[in-house]
Amino acid sequence: MIASRNVLAWFVLLLLAISTAAAAEDFTATGTGRILAFACSPAEGQLVVSNTGDVPSAYDLAAEGRAKTWVQFEPESFTLDPGQTQVVQEFFTIPCDADDQALDIVIATNELELILGQELIVQTPNNVQLIPQVFSQEILPCDPATFSFLLHNPSAFTETYHIAVEDAPEQALLSDETLTLLRQGLIKLLINHRLVYCLLRQIERY
Repeated sequence: MIASRNVLAWFVLLLLAISTAAAAEDFTATGTGRILAFACSPAEGQLVVSNTGDVPSAYDLAAEGRAKTWVQFEPESFTLDPGQTQVVQEFFTIPCDADDQALDIVIATNELELILGQELIVQTPNNVQLIPQVFSQEILPCDPATFSFLLHNPSAFTETYHIAVEDAPEQALLSDETLTLLRQGLIKLLINHRLVYCLLRQIERY
C-alpha cells in the first residue's frame, strides 16, 4: 500500500513538472515600420503587443539608436494575461535639425526580448510663403518706393526668418529685419527704396 502511494505521489509530481515546463512566456509585437515626420514638428507611431504565452507577463519598452530621445511610449510598462493585447502609442518630438534615422524598439519580459526596427523619414516643411502685393511701380529717380509683401508661415510651429535684399542693400530699408511668426501667422512687410526699384530677393532661414 505504501509503495502504491509513493508511485502515485511521484506520478503527480511528474505531471506537475510537465505542466510547469509547458507553461512559458511568449508574445508577438508589430509596429509602424516607416514613420514620416517633419522637422520641428511632432509625429506619432503605434505598437501592438500580444501575450501568446501560457502565463501572465510584464513588458517594458525602450528605444535604442541616435533618435532614442525623440520618442516616448504610452504606456511604457504594462502586464498582460495570456491572450491579452496592448496598443502602445509612440509620441515623437522631432528636432529642427533632424535627418532620417533608424530606431530600434526593444520589448522585454523577464525571459524574452523582441526588437522591432523603425525608420524615421524626416522632411523639411514648406514654411515660407512670400506673396508680393505690388509687382512693379513707376517712380522717379531718387524717389522712394514702397513694396508690400505678405509673409505667411503655413507650418504648425513658430519659425524665425531673416529678411535681406541682395541688390544695393544700403539703399533698402526693411520694416523688420528679423521676424518671428506665430503659428499660421500673417505679417506685412514694407520695403522702402531710394533708387528706381526695390526688390526683395532673398529670405534666409535661420
